[in-house]
Amino acid sequence: MDKSDKISENLKKIIQMSESSEREVSDCLHRQHYDFAHKIVPYIIVECFDDLIAGTEDDSAQKWFHQIWQDNGHTLLSSYSVVIYPEFSFLKISDEIGVGYFVMPAPRNRGEVVYGSIVFLIDAESPSTWLRRYYTLELGLPLIPTADLPAALQESNPTTYWVLGEWDNYKHLNHGRFDLEPKLSNFISASVQEAQKNRR
Repeated sequence: MDKSDKISENLKKIIQMSESSEREVSDCLHRQHYDFAHKIVPYIIVECFDDLIAGTEDDSAQKWFHQIWQDNGHTLLSSYSVVIYPEFSFLKISDEIGVGYFVMPAPRNRGEVVYGSIVFLIDAESPSTWLRRYYTLELGLPLIPTADLPAALQESNPTTYWVLGEWDNYKHLNHGRFDLEPKLSNFISASVQEAQKNRR
């Protein structure tokens, strides 16, 4: 093997290492984003709802969620997680209804969430269980046409779209495409309307 072949071989190894590292970081970003919105928040709503409500009252919920975001990210993402994280806020819709909502870091992959909302009933004592719903606005991406994919599933004009999701305890429900402009105000309005339809 001459000198140019060795250089070429070493360059290939370096490129492969770089591609592998980029894929690993990308996978870690997806996992952190997906797990936070689809696993951690549903768990908090089911198991720690009183703590969440207390956090909206004294404004500590944002710090709590930021810490959870950092703690559940891969070590590769430690610098990223300090400065890029979900923003959590509270909005009182009426005397009865409160909404805790997330603005997530920009989604990049199918199923990742741009907004999340927790719609709940405001009680004099503690939040009732009749209205405690969690909604997500998730990135939908068209299926990439392949020879293996049936023609019926392939879109003629593939476009990116948004999906309204809901969590009922730990079960994910898909409400289909979100037809409104994907703005936070539209999402919160749709979440509250959906929750009121499901009022127990």
